[in-house]
Amino acid sequence: MGVKLMKKKNLRWILYAVAAAAMVAIYRDTYYNGWDFSVYYNSMVAAWSGVDPYTLGTDVGWNFKYPPWTIPFFLPLGLLPLQGAKALWGILQILCIIYSFRWLRRQGVSTAVCWVTSACFWFLFAYHALAGQFSLMMLALALFGFSKKGFWQTFAAVWGLSAKMFTAFSLLGYSKLRPHLLKIAGAFAVLSLPALWLTPGHSLPRLLQSWLGSSNSSSAVMANDIVRGWRNQGLPAFFLKNGGVDRAHAWADLLAFILLAALAFYFWKPVSKKLSKPAAWAGWLALGAALHPLAWFHSFILAYPLAAFAVEEALPKKVALKQKIAAGLGVLFITVVTFPIALQLCVKAWGVVLCCYSLQLSVQKRRV
Repeated sequence: MGVKLMKKKNLRWILYAVAAAAMVAIYRDTYYNGWDFSVYYNSMVAAWSGVDPYTLGTDVGWNFKYPPWTIPFFLPLGLLPLQGAKALWGILQILCIIYSFRWLRRQGVSTAVCWVTSACFWFLFAYHALAGQFSLMMLALALFGFSKKGFWQTFAAVWGLSAKMFTAFSLLGYSKLRPHLLKIAGAFAVLSLPALWLTPGHSLPRLLQSWLGSSNSSSAVMANDIVRGWRNQGLPAFFLKNGGVDRAHAWADLLAFILLAALAFYFWKPVSKKLSKPAAWAGWLALGAALHPLAWFHSFILAYPLAAFAVEEALPKKVALKQKIAAGLGVLFITVVTFPIALQLCVKAWGVVLCCYSLQLSVQKRRV
């Protein structure tokens, strides 16, 4: 017994050491790279100089695209030197990963599954750090918002998921939203005031035009092989690229999102009602990423909880083999399968579909 306990303690310390090294690597990657973060930063530096942040970089698609109510969160970054702001951003990413891990443990996912899932997601965590993206913050806020019922928790979830607009699809599975809807709308209006102040003439129509123009700039300006190429892993991209639809047709992206979102809602809503609330919420979050018309690799950080729940449900011996296969392939597709043909087929989005399917199988088995 003493030897087993010692081995267990040694394993735990090894895991802690590996995790610490991984966190240092994430901090380093953001500090020395963080190309998307530089877009946030430069836009906020311009804002402090009185320049509309939505006007920078629209000619190349590298520009600030988040809604006006998110600007107050990013504004303080513009007061720091670039490397200082990157250092802060790297620390925030680490804290978000730790919080998400601990959230899964509090929802009953086993320690072993949390560690294995986190190891599989290392490549996405690292890519996210290299980009200096915002998806980890969105995930942490969405999980925080699920945990408690107060206004501020709900506001945090809605604010985070609304940042990339199409990920707001996930809020269709958020039962706490309705009582706070008017308050949140009012808070968003107040938070949009700095953006309105920075808009020439302080004009609300001009602010909306500037923001929407900025949001649409990626599809309009970036090369077709980027928007319709292997980098875009969303389900809309799968059908549009294989249907030969040019990236200039932004209406096609919107139409594909609406149709696929309706289908996903029809499929996932009844399944989510039979799952535990944490697992159901994890599915809504992951589908929000998979349905995004511009779902880059880092977007699938939102699938981290779903992958953990899918593996947890598939582990017992009595579970059917097809559920185990669906969960295993789903996690691998989301995380480590990166060969060119698979990426061209938007393998990460299909990994989300497989994980959702594996949870549907677990529900069917309980009914039987």
